[in-house]
Amino acid sequence: MDYILHKINQRIGLLQTTDGVGSLAVHYRSRIEYLEKEKADFEKEKPLLLREKANLENELANLKGLFTGKRKKEINTRLGEIDARTKSIEISINQINKELS
Repeated sequence: MDYILHKINQRIGLLQTTDGVGSLAVHYRSRIEYLEKEKADFEKEKPLLLREKANLENELANLKGLFTGKRKKEINTRLGEIDARTKSIEISINQINKELS
């Protein structure tokens, strides 16, 4: 019975073995945990960026006056940064999903 439990534990990577199977399973599990955390962080960041984008677009639409050129330029620059970061997040999430599946 102990031998069977030992083999089961070896298979799922709970015991370290001399051939590295156990350490490989532990590494694989930690990689999955890391990827899931990264994905969660990306999914938290994306709505914040979209909210900021909506606020900036609203501010841009309401800017009036002679001396608003500098602020318009700043807003447009930030909107470009947000778009680039959002695309980067989407690509990263897709890559993580592929690796996890």
